[in-house]
Amino acid sequence: MSARTLPSFLFVLVVFAVGVSQAQQYKPGEYPAPRYPKITKNPTVEDLMPTARAIVKRGDIGAMFYPGYAITSGEKALMVVPLDFDPLVLEALQRAIREAGAKVDLLLGNDPYLSGGDGATEFEYFTHMNDIMGAQAGGIEQATIVAMTVAGKYDLAISGMGGGIPPHPSDKMRWVYMPWDMADQFLVHGASIPPDLLKLIDDTAWETLTKAVSVHVTDPEGTDIVWSTRKEDWETPGRHTAGHFMSHPLIDLPDVSGATGVVAGTWNHTGPYPHIRLSFKNDRLEGIEGGGAYGQRWRNIREEWKSVNWPGKKGPGLFNYLFEASIGTNPKSLRPKGALDRAMGNIWERTRSGVIHWGIGGDAKMVAFFPTESSDSSVVEFFQKNPETPTGHVHVHNYFMTMVLINADGSRTTFVDKGHLTTLDDPRVRRQAAKYGDPDELLQESWIPAIPGINVPGDYSADYANDPAAFTRKDLANWPY
Repeated sequence: MSARTLPSFLFVLVVFAVGVSQAQQYKPGEYPAPRYPKITKNPTVEDLMPTARAIVKRGDIGAMFYPGYAITSGEKALMVVPLDFDPLVLEALQRAIREAGAKVDLLLGNDPYLSGGDGATEFEYFTHMNDIMGAQAGGIEQATIVAMTVAGKYDLAISGMGGGIPPHPSDKMRWVYMPWDMADQFLVHGASIPPDLLKLIDDTAWETLTKAVSVHVTDPEGTDIVWSTRKEDWETPGRHTAGHFMSHPLIDLPDVSGATGVVAGTWNHTGPYPHIRLSFKNDRLEGIEGGGAYGQRWRNIREEWKSVNWPGKKGPGLFNYLFEASIGTNPKSLRPKGALDRAMGNIWERTRSGVIHWGIGGDAKMVAFFPTESSDSSVVEFFQKNPETPTGHVHVHNYFMTMVLINADGSRTTFVDKGHLTTLDDPRVRRQAAKYGDPDELLQESWIPAIPGINVPGDYSADYANDPAAFTRKDLANWPY
């Protein structure tokens, strides 16, 4: 079987399954029940200090949203964040750094990260942002932070929530992320998984995933899509970022995966939107149905740019190709209670184990900010000269997906089962978890969302799909703290 030829039985399955109805009816026990983290209602700095000390002490394993600062006595750190980061978190980390015998200076940016909490806001972030890390630092660009760090003889810069580490004089400084902008994220996620266990989960999951020659994903919100992959696809740089696995070949590869089917859902990185349904054929987005303001803006942008092409793109237009199908691996990631009040407050949930976020578009502009030896020089030059050119990708999240891998020998592996990453059940992972406590507790997902018609009583279409924000606001208010 050709690596780019979909198995015939899967192709038939996709063709006849893409019309999944929104009228999903609740069946008790069919999907995991909602789960909420248990945290202090009104935490103090003292409540946050054990987590802060653990973060300051541990090394960085490169996991998305799980940095370690490895602070040693005598060092000097510069922390740069937007002004709307939770003061309790900032105070706890600064105190822990000073307890470790180091110095720290805090610089608050002039602007908040982003305001609001509407899914349509994602277009502002992913099309017109010159420097993503600059946005995450309150409008202070990466180059400025690097210059201040070197000039001030700091040993490390602490800033940013993702988007790539900037080039810098590695012999003079190091750069680590500062992702915790809310106290509930910090308490639940910050130090909940030992770094070596998290790395083992990643390594074990990657070992399983890379055996696949084709992938089939379904989800009760309407997703049903299949694609193929090759051995060399898995070896492409960027596919395996700790805590963030790209299960779909990167779109800038010389060949495509043939992804065909539907991606559907109601959330992205910046918030909720009415149910959207995206149809794909051979990786190309063929149609957009629903989505409220998010869907309408998407359709407008595609129309506006449909005849325009530039370096780094598969073809003309914006948001036209399946770029990523990335899976989280940390069971302690969550959607914070403030997700509806911050435009990027929902970015956290994508790293929870078994959650998939679909990215449609590309990432050509990032090459200009973070060029490597293998970067296409024409792309780098174009976006450096034209930094305002819109590009990037936008998202759909799924929480209860089932991902089945078809391996080269014809065997099938359920990699994710109704939102549960099966790697967490691997005996090697459980043995390692047992060194730190009860594996059932340590490897259990801290957060599972409630969605009517799926894992709580109700009708998906009538009670949720048309206004997920209204239901979610009520649901978040019911957290047991």
